[in-house]
Formats: sequence, C-alpha cells, structure tokens
Amino acid sequence: MSYAPGAPPPTPAATVTAAAAPEVIPLNCDEFTAGRTCGLRGDSTLELWIAAPPAEAPRVELDGVPLVAAWTAAGDGSKTELRPTPGLLGLHPPDASWRWELRITAAEAVPRELAEIENRSTIADIDEALLDLLQLLPALGGAARAEALALQGDIEFRRGDISAALESYELAFDASVAAHLLGRASDIAATAVFACAALVHDLPGARRWLSRHLTLVADLPKAELRHDYYGGLVAERLGDAGTALRLFRRHAQRVRTVGLTHELAATLSATGVLLARLGDATGADTAFTEALSLGDAIDRDERVVILHNAAWTSLEARLRGRNAPDPEPRFAEVAAAFAEDGPFPDRFQATDALMNLTYAAVLRGDVAAAEASLTRADAPGRRLDRWRLYLSARIDLLAGRHAQAGRRFDQLAVRARDESDRGLEWSAQVGAAEALIAQRRLTEALERYRLADALHRSDVGRLAVDAGRERFSAERDQAAQRLVALLLDLGRPDEAFCAARRARAHAFTDLAAVQRDPAALAAYRDDRAALDVAFESSWELPRREGEAERERIRQRRRDLDARLDAALRDDRTHKLQDSPNGHVHTDMSHETSCSALRPVAGGELLLVYYPLGRDHVGFARDADQLVFTRIDGDLPADLELRAERLLGAFDTAIERAERIAVAASGPLAAEAFHALSWRGAPLVAARPVAFTLDLPRAARPSRPLARVAQLVPPSNLAHAEEEAGAAADVFRGHGVGVDRLRGDEPDLTRRLAGVDLLHFVGHARGDGWSGALDLGGDRSFSVGDLLASSAPAVAVLSGCETGLLDPRAHGGGMSLAHALLLAGADVVIAADARVADDLASALIPATLTAIADGVAPVAALRAAQDRLRGTREDWSRFRAYVP
Repeated sequence: MSYAPGAPPPTPAATVTAAAAPEVIPLNCDEFTAGRTCGLRGDSTLELWIAAPPAEAPRVELDGVPLVAAWTAAGDGSKTELRPTPGLLGLHPPDASWRWELRITAAEAVPRELAEIENRSTIADIDEALLDLLQLLPALGGAARAEALALQGDIEFRRGDISAALESYELAFDASVAAHLLGRASDIAATAVFACAALVHDLPGARRWLSRHLTLVADLPKAELRHDYYGGLVAERLGDAGTALRLFRRHAQRVRTVGLTHELAATLSATGVLLARLGDATGADTAFTEALSLGDAIDRDERVVILHNAAWTSLEARLRGRNAPDPEPRFAEVAAAFAEDGPFPDRFQATDALMNLTYAAVLRGDVAAAEASLTRADAPGRRLDRWRLYLSARIDLLAGRHAQAGRRFDQLAVRARDESDRGLEWSAQVGAAEALIAQRRLTEALERYRLADALHRSDVGRLAVDAGRERFSAERDQAAQRLVALLLDLGRPDEAFCAARRARAHAFTDLAAVQRDPAALAAYRDDRAALDVAFESSWELPRREGEAERERIRQRRRDLDARLDAALRDDRTHKLQDSPNGHVHTDMSHETSCSALRPVAGGELLLVYYPLGRDHVGFARDADQLVFTRIDGDLPADLELRAERLLGAFDTAIERAERIAVAASGPLAAEAFHALSWRGAPLVAARPVAFTLDLPRAARPSRPLARVAQLVPPSNLAHAEEEAGAAADVFRGHGVGVDRLRGDEPDLTRRLAGVDLLHFVGHARGDGWSGALDLGGDRSFSVGDLLASSAPAVAVLSGCETGLLDPRAHGGGMSLAHALLLAGADVVIAADARVADDLASALIPATLTAIADGVAPVAALRAAQDRLRGTREDWSRFRAYVP
C-alpha cells in the first residue's frame, strides 16, 4: 500500500517483516477504510498491483484458502483481477518472508433506480433524469444517498450548471466520507478541483477542494495516485508553472510505474500544454507523442482531447512565428466529436475547439471564418466568456474597427484583472496598444505596452525558479519587443535601450545573490549534505532494503528541491509591482530609467542585442554615447558578412573601448561574438570580451588568491590528471593552498565554500535547469546546488557544455556558468559546447597560470586563446561570463 510522504502507515491486520514487503496497491475498492478494509459490490472486480514482476508475484489466498490469480505485467510491476468473497485476503511469497493482508467486505449495492437514472442522464433526457433523481433523493440514506448526491452533481455538471454542481458536490463529499466511500469522495473532490480551476476560475475554491482531497491520501491508494495531477492543475492556474510541472512529472512517473494508462495520458497531455506555454515545443511534442502512443489503451474520447491539446500547441507555435502543423483540421475534428450530435457530446469541449478555430482564423486574417466559428461557440462560463470577448476584440482589430476593438480590450482587461486571469489581462493590454497604434495614439500605446511588460515581469516572479522562466520571458515578451520598436520609431533610443535590457534581465534578477536568504540557503546545503551521506550509506543495506531507502531519499531530495525553490524566490519582486489587491500599479514613471541595471564602467563597451520579431536591434553603449542599429531579417551564414551585420555599425565604438561586454537575447544569445571577425581578426584578438547577464553587482575588492579548490571526480578523460596536476603545481608555486576533491566527500558543499577559485575537471551536462557537474556514479552537483552555494570569486569549469546557452531563452537561459554568477561569482570560464579533452588540457592550465600571475581572468583566457588560435579551429569554445 502507498502512503502520503511523512505520514505513518495504518496498522495492517497482520504483518510479517513488513519492511521487506513490496508495495501493494488495491486500485478499485467501492468502499475503503483506513484499516485496510475494502468493500466490494457484488458485481465488482478487485484489481491489485504489486511492485514485482509476474515471475515473482506472490500467492493469493482468502481466509487461508488459495485463490487462482493470473498476474500480468503492468508498468514496473504486476497486476491481477480477483472476485473475492468477504474474508481476509492475503498475499505472500513462497518462502513466506512477508505477508500483506486486506479485509474484504460486502459493500452496499447502488439502488436499481439510481443506476437507471445515471444511464439516462448521459443521453437526451438529462433534465428529466435530474427531476427523477431529486424526487428519489429524500428516501435514500447512507451509501445510496452519497451516490445520489454525487450523481446530482455530475448531472448538473453535464448540463453546464457548474455552480449548482459544486453545491451538490459539497454535500456528496461529506456523505461519501461518512459512508466510507473514499473512492467516490476522491472522484468528487477531483472533479470539483477541475471545475473550480479550469471552468469557473475560482482559485480559492480549487485550493479548498484540493485540501479536501489531501485528507484522503493517507488512507486511499487511489487518492495518493491522482493527487499530484490535480495539485499540478491548481498550481498552473495559480501561475506557479514550476510546481505544476514538477507535480505533473511526478504523477506521470507514479502512474507509469503502476501501469495506469488513462491517468498517464491525462498528465502527459497536461504536461505538453504547459511545456508549450513555457516555450519548450520539443518537450511538449515528446509528451503528446507518448500520450498518443498509448493507442488502444486509452478511450477514443481521451484521444480526441489529446489531439485538441496538441493542436493548441501548434497554434501557439504558429503565433510565435515557428513552423508547426496546421491546427485547424484537428480543431474541426474535435469540435465535431464534442458537438451535440457528435459521438462525445460536451458543450465545453466543443466550445473550446470552436474558439480555437476562431483564433486560428484570426491569425490567418480570415474575418468571415473567425466570425462564423465564434457564433457557434455557445457554452456558458466566465472563462469562456472572457475568451469570447478577447476573440471579438481581435476580430474587430482585424476588420479595421479599431475604436470598438479598443473598447473591448479595455473591458476585457478589467474583467480579467477582477477574475485574476493575469495571462488574458496581459493579452488585453497588448491588444489595446495595437488598437491605439492603429489610431495613431502612440503615447497612449507606449503606456499600454509598459503596463503589459510590468504584468509580465510580475508573472515571471511567480514562476518557480526551475520552470524555464528565462524561456518563458523570451516567449512572452511581445509587449517589450513592441515597446522597444515603438520607442525607436519615436526617436527615443535611450529609453528603447533600457527597455531591451530590462526585458532580458527579467528571468534572472530575483535569483541574484543579493536578493536571497542566506540562512535558508545554508539550511538547504546542510540538509543536502545529510541526504548525500544517507544515499551513500544505503549501498551497505541488503538489495531490496537499499533500493527502498534510495527511493525514499530521492523523494526527500525532491522535497528539498521545493525548499530550494522557496529559498531562491523573492517576493519583493512582486511586492514592488503589485498592489495589495493583486493589481499591477499603473504608474510607469520608473520605466524610463536604467538606474537599477548594471552600470557601464569606464573603458567598457556594452553591446546589447535584442530581438524584434524576426529582426534584431543592436545597441553599443560606453561612458560617452549610445549607438544603435537595426538588423533586418535573418543573418547571413557567411561569417564575414555576419560579422559586418552585427559589428559594423559599432566600429568606432569598439576602437575606443578597452574591453567589451556582450548581452544578447534570443537566437543571438548563443552567437560567439568573441570569435566574430573585426578588422581582419577575431574580436577577442583586439579587446577582451566577456558575456554578461547584465545584472547589477557591487564591485568586489580584488585580492590575491589564497585558496583554490580543485574538483576532479573519477572520469575517463585522458588528460584530466595532467590538467589538474599542472594547475595545482602552478598555484602551489605561487604559495596558494590547493584543496583536491574527488566529489564523494560528505561535506563537499562546505569544502567548496569560501574558496577564491574553483577549478572543475570532469564531465558535465548543460541541460538548462537540469544541468549538472558529474561527480561519478549517481552523484552530481546540479544547477540548483550551484545556485545555493557560496560561490567563489572565480570559477573555471573545464567540462563539456558548462556554459551551454539556450537560443530560445532570454540571456542564454540557465546554465552552470550562469548559476555560479547568480550565486555571487565575479567571473566564470566555461565551455559553450562539447569540447575535446586535449583542447581543455592545452587552454585551461595556461589560463590558470596567467590568473595565478595576477592577470584578470577575462584577459587570461584571451591570452591563452591567442596562443591556440593558429593551431586549432575550436579555440573559441570557452568563454568568459560575468554578472
């Protein structure tokens, strides 16, 4: 049986060596109580799942009498179906080393009249069925009354009367718990969570129903298996995409393990929609593909819903200018399937599909088709009404009815704000700005774009730190892009420069070391170290006990990751921007200042590149002046022409500069600017070049190196020992203490704290928030661990992809190098791709030698690359990153 994390399991009727027993889950009891009592109706089949393959499945007996059980593979275990009579059901292996028991009782049957009403309520006479149910209800009590109240809520739900349904579910839930119908109570709470979160946008109600469902988790395996899914739905509606994604993935892993295909399909579909919204089209496609690959294991109506969600992600991708399949045929298929005369009548699903057809028609500029499909979308509900208003405004805009479009966008902004629909409020402000531009009311349009940008920044601050917030920023900054473009058109380049810089810094600002709680991070590091010790100790246990202990540790690690998220997130971001009632302040006077951004130092040239749709704008700022250039269309593949397009307008500014910092967004984040040709040679040959997050940072007083930590885990890198040894000899020759670490030290985090320089030599993976330094075996040092660390002043990461950049995210997205900068490092030297071992062994020791001699790290890397440039084509794979 499965229990809520941290909750004591109920005491079974009899237990022998319970610690060694595999997990057993009864999946479908009609009644269930905390003491492992399962009530079955006469026509019910008991499904059992066990964490063991069929060949190792246990014997089954009832009151000591063997039962025939056919075990089949299901997920990571086995499943069987039984029709036991009342009695004590027992499972045990041939050697009787453990025993699992479940008391079977006879559950009260559903009255025949109630079953007939339920059958009728799914066909045409739903109103008559409800009337008959209301007449029958007063005569029912106990389990029958609980079932009747639940059916009343379901019928009202199908009729579209969600408020009435929720009132009925209130009564039904309490009656079901009182009658020990915990499975029915779980169904009711789950439906109510969905209705509140997705249909009527009652987020307090959704959270209250989710809390009710949580009360069932400790006693009911079915509730434990589904709770994360509904928790993810609520988290997504609350704007916490990181928590939602974590819960969806945990739910998918759990139901995949148990072989529950219907539940797996639902959570994969929800994951795909969320990943698409966050800009991860590849991840979304992977989730939908897995869901559809379940084939006949899922029902036809489930498949239609998945197709609907996949079509929506294609529509979103097209909206962002990406290549994607035409979503309209799928939307039309879904609308027909859920239409009143279709195979799966559902007004809400049909209306969703029709509204999406409307949106697709708007995007291709077909006013007539958009109006026709919107007219057919008639399901009630506040959420659908808001979207109907938004689409009507978009149609007005497309048809040239600009003043009417503006009025509708304004009306929508107020409604969305009052009903806490921040995403649609943002869309309404962007639409209002477009309507104002069409009327040549440009100053008013600027204010709308600024307000939309402020809404977006506030939403980013609400995302969990590992939710792809950098990519989310890049995907949803149309307002900022249009703001920058409009400011340039109005001849206000200084303001455009500031707006571009603020937009790319949104995702990182509240993760910077200056914003965080040192005590919370210290507690995280201590608990992480304790878990590492426990994990290593688990290998000393017997195999089965060790596997179980490691799974418990992994769960505790996931809980610890959630604590890290809380420690890194900073509410000051939205407290500064949001009023007490949740509205974003409309005073935009602070939006024209760069005072809160990284200052441009004397002798420095800051190059900022920012996307404007398919185009870009480039800015060059030094202490004296600002120069900008528009870069239209796609960049040429020819390297000389490419360099001219990106650097040519800034030739004089580069000539004046002593050093260069590059802050590029979107696809240009991955551009190797230091290797671009300038006056016949790579730019870095003329000036030191660093890549910056463009975050404010107080200058740290320079001091000589006193302590260096070398992290050199066991690996198959041929030159690792040579590189580490050469660097250690250099440092010791300069009187610097060197601490050599293998990565398996139980106090690794503490030993890395307070060093002046970290030199890592080993394998690494640069996978955004999933990136990590490989420490060997199951051990790693993740992005989260680096963010929580007490960072050294300088880090040199001699491993593949340690500075890998994401061209779909602002500022290059999260990386191992960026994590260290956010944790307080002044300079990180890292690789932007996979690198050859002999390149690292040639470049890094020379760089470290120069640093030991007192050369600034950026200049030290430049000098080492200068010596390699004539002999290797991959000389530019390492970069210097600064805050």
